[in-house]
Amino acid sequence: MFSFLIFFMFVVIVDVRANDVKGKLYTDLVNDVCIVGAGIGGASTAYYMFQRNSSTTVRAFERRDYVGGRLKHVVIEGNVIEIGGDAWSSANEYIGRIVKDLNVSVDEDASRLPQDPVSDSLAVWNGETLIGVEETLLKHALSDVKGLLEEAEFLRALRRNYRERGADPFQTIDEFLTFGDLTTYTKVSSSEYFDRHLIANATQRDLVEPLLRTIYDQGLDAHAFASLVAVTSVVGAASASEGNSALVEAMFNASAATVELRTNVKSVERFQNGTFLLRTDASGVSGTHHCRTIALASPIEFCDVRFVGDLGHEMDRISRRPFEHNYVHLVTAKAVNGSYFGHAGARVPDTVLTTRDATSTPFVDVQLVASLSGNRSLYKLFANQLIPSTDLRRIFVNMSNVSVHRWTYTFPHLRPQNEGGYQPIEPAVGLVYLNAMESVASAMEGSVIAGRNAAGLLYGVLNS
Repeated sequence: MFSFLIFFMFVVIVDVRANDVKGKLYTDLVNDVCIVGAGIGGASTAYYMFQRNSSTTVRAFERRDYVGGRLKHVVIEGNVIEIGGDAWSSANEYIGRIVKDLNVSVDEDASRLPQDPVSDSLAVWNGETLIGVEETLLKHALSDVKGLLEEAEFLRALRRNYRERGADPFQTIDEFLTFGDLTTYTKVSSSEYFDRHLIANATQRDLVEPLLRTIYDQGLDAHAFASLVAVTSVVGAASASEGNSALVEAMFNASAATVELRTNVKSVERFQNGTFLLRTDASGVSGTHHCRTIALASPIEFCDVRFVGDLGHEMDRISRRPFEHNYVHLVTAKAVNGSYFGHAGARVPDTVLTTRDATSTPFVDVQLVASLSGNRSLYKLFANQLIPSTDLRRIFVNMSNVSVHRWTYTFPHLRPQNEGGYQPIEPAVGLVYLNAMESVASAMEGSVIAGRNAAGLLYGVLNS
């Protein structure tokens, strides 16, 4: 009789579980939070969830074989070379606080652009001649003073944004932008903004836009926020000494989260009780994971997750943004060929940016990133296409090695937006979408802000 009852209970349990899945009533929860994407946004979500409640169970899934997402580096002859996000600014309060709290080793001189843009180590190539930055600034001193004042006001607005937001999460991107009145910079294009503030056209064309192309691979049709972030990036920049992905690893380690690498999230299904089932594939091995909430920390345009049923209809309403793509070329050579820039025999500046007019030039910028043994140097070039070796041999002297990393997506088009034009942060109850923030600025600090905010929103759901 006893064995019959055990058998009967087993059949009932199996039957109930089967019916639960069909009826979407599954209640056997394993994780409080599942994070799709183990970049800096996902790591920030895990880190700040732990700060709010250290007993929260968090599991992150990453289809790549490393954490960091678009933060990635290589080590060449002992030099850490970033091939993804390069650096953060001294204006980035959250990252500054995290690296101190987690004792992340920081290289304060790690910017791949000069700390002082008025320098002979930086020039701009317009396809015909190298333009000295100091020359550009001195020709338009009055307008450039106005530009510096506008940049200072922008930094004050960023500080007000931090103070006014406080600890409470925001529900929409529009709400985020009200703090510090950042809509001043996101609702107009860069060219409109700088024209309105009487910044010389030459300064815009020969300095601001080349910086914007280097940081975001975009032109002055991007919103003014992007341009001012690009200008900010050349002053007081820093990065993690062991590679910026070390910051991501440190946050995950400090959060007690479980990270599943080489694991694709294939589908997400929502049950009637508001919880979720994730189906995954890890090198051909299928899995299921149950969670109370989800943080989607990958651009919806590229995450390749199928959202099932009504949840799918809700996610399909998110507008898709066009993105830039990028090829990072690492070139070992004796030097940059001055003849390529019309300066045969002359030393070429360590960093050469390009204007949009330099249409025959195959790269966006070229930067000296390390000195190697044997009188060799290591250069990094960003380009929108694979640069043929014939072109590289014209650009460099005694080129000996080339490696290329292709990013299929880097930055969304940062266009001016009016209220209501941004992707939603909470497309569904219990699901928070971090990468909506990228339409303001695709940057490390932006991802940390999004992760911190996601943790606040999900904490509210878990405790409601």
